[in-house]
Amino acid sequence: MGSMSLDQINRLRDGLGKCGALCCIVFLLAVVDGLVVGFREPANLFKLLGGESVAVNGYLKEDVTDLGQLTYKSPTDGIGVTFEVIHSGFWLGGKMWRGLLTVSPEQEKGEYLVAVHPRNDPSPKASTLLLVRVYPDAESMRRDAKSFIQRTLNVSPWLVFAIFFPLALLSFFLVFLLSQRRERLMREIGMADIYYVARGASAWEISFSLGTQHGVEPGSHLSVLDRDGLRVGEAVVIESTTTDSTATVDLQCPVTPRHMVSRLN
Repeated sequence: MGSMSLDQINRLRDGLGKCGALCCIVFLLAVVDGLVVGFREPANLFKLLGGESVAVNGYLKEDVTDLGQLTYKSPTDGIGVTFEVIHSGFWLGGKMWRGLLTVSPEQEKGEYLVAVHPRNDPSPKASTLLLVRVYPDAESMRRDAKSFIQRTLNVSPWLVFAIFFPLALLSFFLVFLLSQRRERLMREIGMADIYYVARGASAWEISFSLGTQHGVEPGSHLSVLDRDGLRVGEAVVIESTTTDSTATVDLQCPVTPRHMVSRLN
């Protein structure tokens, strides 16, 4: 990147900026798609094929201290729960159980309600209800997905988010590095972007990152360039610091923050 020309840096920075913007659009759409699924499906719904297992958990009453105190009620022998551990809840505290929900390879398709509860308290209030939807094949599961991304690409919208979010961050980080390199290179050749424009009574007032250490001081005349590097006007410096300057430009010059100044004529 150190040997790149200003034109190469501009093209690469613009391309990465567009790539980053596209990644942002994709991961935001994935988030919306994933959230819509959360609103359209119950949180206790588990979609499985025959022979599959999934980790499950639920809250417990404080007097439950041993896995042996837990049991479950299933409408079919083909769906069962294996209890693994009792632990403290991460977000809300309290006791929770964690286990494995398993569907037999021979289980027929359908929707089943499994209740997990302490052995001495089978009441609905003490139970964790698991809604299990069994599909005959992966294609049926895909077609039934509420997520547009899942139905179309057969991948979770959260996987799309996990891929494109860091890509967006990486793109914008590289844009930042290229912008820093571009600014240094422009200063070396006596150029700078205009970062401030204000309309005065008789002239535009502009500010840019060229100062006395770059050979610019009050009274200096600089060219105003458009984004293509074409001269569109002239700026007269009225105030300078070591690294920045303020100048005036004739009101007839169409100057914007997208323009540049140059010590070159």
